[in-house]
Amino acid sequence: MNPLPAQRVYGFDLLRMLAAFAVVWIHVCDPSSTARGIAGHWVYWAVPVFLMMAAFLTQRKLLSASLAPSMRVIGVQRLRRLLPSYLGWTVLYVVIRYLKGTYTGESSLENAPVNILFFGGAAMQLYFIPMLLGFTILFTPLILFLLHKPLRQQTVILATTGVLLLLLSHGLHRPDFLPSPAIFTHAWGMLGYYLLGAAACCWHSQYEGRHSTILHWSSLILFVMAGFLWQLAPYRVALQSLSLFLFALTVAEAMPAWIRYCSAASYGIFLSHTLFSEAIQFTLFRMDHSLESLSMTVFVFVAASTCALILSRLCLHIKALRWLVQ
Repeated sequence: MNPLPAQRVYGFDLLRMLAAFAVVWIHVCDPSSTARGIAGHWVYWAVPVFLMMAAFLTQRKLLSASLAPSMRVIGVQRLRRLLPSYLGWTVLYVVIRYLKGTYTGESSLENAPVNILFFGGAAMQLYFIPMLLGFTILFTPLILFLLHKPLRQQTVILATTGVLLLLLSHGLHRPDFLPSPAIFTHAWGMLGYYLLGAAACCWHSQYEGRHSTILHWSSLILFVMAGFLWQLAPYRVALQSLSLFLFALTVAEAMPAWIRYCSAASYGIFLSHTLFSEAIQFTLFRMDHSLESLSMTVFVFVAASTCALILSRLCLHIKALRWLVQ
């Protein structure tokens, strides 16, 4: 196995930032029908893109390693990377929901302890971490099996398998044998994205440094078309996720400093924003403000995003708290 040099993908800085703020919008848009419509047309690509970036970067490490690690090593590395922040935020959300329930007299902990501990039930976004761990365990054996084959062959096999899994998950309802926690519904709809991220890495490694302007802008045009054309609605999330990912891969220059600043905090924004969005919505509701207008959704979005960004950057600055947002 000949290791490949791992170079920075400049577009990922932009993609991380956009995806983090897109997730915030998804989680604050429920009260407003207009905001939900915007999310349905333009925003639901966020989690698939995060999943593809995680797979891409993992594949990049494998391709740049002089000796392929074992399945056990990859699993342990992923666990060490994700478990501390997952457990920290799970405990924090459970405590806050308990205190909120004590104050209001209503139960805020609707999920069973098993769901909270293992499936991200403490907050709506935490399911992503156990889902990512599950996909890593599920798909890494295939990736390791293909690792010694030519890059073009890896690309074709991984991309074909990923597309077939996407078609399967979109064409069939979630099987009844899957457990009830919401993570399994989300994971069923995400089948294929992990392998497509790994395939994109193999493809990108073959054309390192060669950026096509036509491909770059045509991918953005496809993203816009998928948002506007109702004929593409059944495939909108997949088309927008893949087109934005391709757009990011073909970025030729480094992003401005403010984008890199926000991008570094994207994981923290993703994990922490629910603290602020729910607190702001709860306060506004108690003050008899209607949450159904688009303007109120925008206000909650901006306020929650700003607070989450500040908290994440603060945690990054304080060494003792850095593990919460990295």
